[in-house]
Amino acid sequence: MDISDVVEYLKQVKLETEKLPDVVVADGPGREDGTRNELQDDGKTAKQFNRLRHIDKEYERLDSGFRLTDAELEYFRALKKSVAAHGIQSSLADSYLWKYASQFGDAEAPPEQEPSSDLDVTSDDSSDVQLDEEDAAGQKEESESENGVWNKMFQSNPPSVYELCKTGVHFGAIYECLHTIGDRICESPGQQIPEVLLKWLFVILLMLDDLHAMSESVSYELQRIRRAILRRCTIIKGSVDSTQCPNELASSYLLSSIIAMHFNQN
Repeated sequence: MDISDVVEYLKQVKLETEKLPDVVVADGPGREDGTRNELQDDGKTAKQFNRLRHIDKEYERLDSGFRLTDAELEYFRALKKSVAAHGIQSSLADSYLWKYASQFGDAEAPPEQEPSSDLDVTSDDSSDVQLDEEDAAGQKEESESENGVWNKMFQSNPPSVYELCKTGVHFGAIYECLHTIGDRICESPGQQIPEVLLKWLFVILLMLDDLHAMSESVSYELQRIRRAILRRCTIIKGSVDSTQCPNELASSYLLSSIIAMHFNQN
């Protein structure tokens, strides 16, 4: 091959290169023309993103900008530290919070979950179905009875937080309390939040373990409680005479700020 052959080869490569389009579009699934591969607007990811964006905008609209001072936040954390020193209670029946709540109803603490056996001793499939249905019905009755006990407890002023945690903090009981408070506040959007319920929320926040608060279920409860509180604050401030509910407004802003600043639920 001489130099003329090399020059001719390079010319041919240049011609072929010039024929190529400037933009190459990959053929993606879901498009017959193969021009573009897009996320569908109604996809799960898009829905979740839009929901989070909606929540962020709502927080921006509802948030008053009220913040705890450094001294106030440190005082709250010091209280939590003294509560945490009482330790963790693994048994609901031995939790003083449950024992205190049981005074307001006749519910018994649900049995602790036993580890399942590796041996299958059931005789037939129909027995399995019947047992599953009976277990589900029993669990539903226990849950309704348990929620009723918490609801009755929340109708009276809480005792000292140190009394409630003297036998240790049971994570399950704290979650049930948060869930019940969330239901109570959210079931009547914009309506007045009883002062006694706000007091109980403060006590439960003191007892709530910081790592436990990072779990998805607890985080959800904290966020929906805070949104409901902020909505109520907006209604109070927009009323003709907002001075009629000064204690509720101050307590609500305090609790909202604790949830946002200490538990990082913004």
